[in-house]
Amino acid sequence: MLLKIQSDRTLKLALDSADDREDIQEMLEEHGTNHVMHELMEDWVGNGWGFFFADELGNLSNAPMIAEDSTIDNDGNIVLCGKVWYWPNYMVECEIETLLKNGEVVFALWSDFPEPTTYKNYL
Repeated sequence: MLLKIQSDRTLKLALDSADDREDIQEMLEEHGTNHVMHELMEDWVGNGWGFFFADELGNLSNAPMIAEDSTIDNDGNIVLCGKVWYWPNYMVECEIETLLKNGEVVFALWSDFPEPTTYKNYL
């Protein structure tokens, strides 16, 4: 999986040559979108990036979100710094199906935190 911050501040996720579309499709059918996103983001999350859902921050949405810098503090709160993106079409379009169909999917910018900001984890 390739991640690239675009000039319009959106985040493009793109399949690379190592990503097998058939394996991703099978994983989607067997385990669902959330599992696939966690698997595809695994290398990035291990390097400070974060993948979570808007309702974890107390939002009235279940949109998937990606942060360029996130941690969980000792109290289980989510600490965000830098840019955070979300998938605005989550209610009508599966981001993984879009990724498989187009080879890429673009997340919109939700916020850009100049310093660490803590959100109580509501889950």
